[in-house]
Amino acid sequence: MGRQLGDYNEDYFLKQTPGKMWLKLLGVAIVVALSVGGVAFACNWVNAGAQVISPQNVKAQWQFAYDYDEALRGVAQNWCAIRMAESEATDPDVRAQRTSQRLAVEMLYATRKAEYDAQLRDAFRARLVKPADVPDRAPTLRETLDAVGCTIS
Repeated sequence: MGRQLGDYNEDYFLKQTPGKMWLKLLGVAIVVALSVGGVAFACNWVNAGAQVISPQNVKAQWQFAYDYDEALRGVAQNWCAIRMAESEATDPDVRAQRTSQRLAVEMLYATRKAEYDAQLRDAFRARLVKPADVPDRAPTLRETLDAVGCTIS
């Protein structure tokens, strides 16, 4: 059988070589470090989950979702107004300028759509706490144009 605590006397420690003592001390330090590291790792994951569902994050993500939903509608309305001005323009230079503006608005819409989609798909930002009445992915420009009542094609 193995030794019990009472079997050790003061001579036992005197008989240990410095190398063995350092190895034992190193082993204890490694076990303590791994234990503390494991607990810290688990606590960080629990804390990350708590941060996702925190009132501050939920408020921020709801605000983001509604702001971007409205921003996409605003960009679509701008596109519609520019398209109308483009179709009514008689001067080729003005028409070219309106076409350029319309393309810039399309690029702006694409950028905002990508930002919206990225944030709402990210579980650590909005996917788990987004408002139920906003889409998981931003609608296309055509879908938003239809939603705001733009009849110009």
